[in-house]
Amino acid sequence: MLTLFTAPKPFNDQFGIIQTNAIRSWTRLHPGVEVILFGDEPGAADAARLLNVQHVPSVKQNEYGTPLVNDFFEQAKRLAKNPILVYANADIILMRDFVEAVGQVATWRNRYLIIGQRVNLNVTQLLEFGDGWEGQLRSLVNPANTIYNGVDCFTFNRYLFDEMPPFSVGRGFWEFWPIYAARVRKAAVVDITTVVTMIHQDHDYSHIPGGVEEAYKGIEAERNKQLLGGMRNHYSFLKATHSLTSSGIKVRCRSCYPACVCNPYLRDYDS
Repeated sequence: MLTLFTAPKPFNDQFGIIQTNAIRSWTRLHPGVEVILFGDEPGAADAARLLNVQHVPSVKQNEYGTPLVNDFFEQAKRLAKNPILVYANADIILMRDFVEAVGQVATWRNRYLIIGQRVNLNVTQLLEFGDGWEGQLRSLVNPANTIYNGVDCFTFNRYLFDEMPPFSVGRGFWEFWPIYAARVRKAAVVDITTVVTMIHQDHDYSHIPGGVEEAYKGIEAERNKQLLGGMRNHYSFLKATHSLTSSGIKVRCRSCYPACVCNPYLRDYDS
């Protein structure tokens, strides 16, 4: 089954609400699911106790106090009780269609990376996870709000990745490395966007001094870009080798490989 892990932001104000919603959704995916929270951000220990998930406070940080992605990925590999690992940003709500999709890919091939695009939703209060909660939430989603320029969730066999550069979490460019690394390792990169709804709860960037500009153009983001190897290794979801559809796993459109030329927006994005 699945072990989900993340490095949450402080559990205060809007982030306390949306991160609690996300983690509660993860704990309901399957009876055998495991959830690990990494880092010592304010409120993380209390949230872990409240949500009955594991908390690992000790994570390596850079000189700015930002947790390093490679450290909690390595810790997750060692600590996970399950063979399939899922890293998700702590604002992503997952539902049962995600578990079904992972099961299809995992039974198809041993070496894989599963990715998918998120859809934005403004959530301002704690969700009720009663009967029919998934359907109620889906009814609020507008597919037009699907985001094409980032990946917030990675699913993989624990042995897929070995050494990862010391990326700063929550800063730009690191999320392209898993796709690049999976392709280098000749693993299947499977895009599950068409059959899975991953809900990203909208938020601001008040947790980062300098806001969104600092997150994607600041010193730590530039360092992440260098560690990635520059824009030549900027592997977006458009570099997926396969897609999961309602009729099974399909090789991606050959005419669009390695970058989409069908959708005008995507054509510009990955050029």
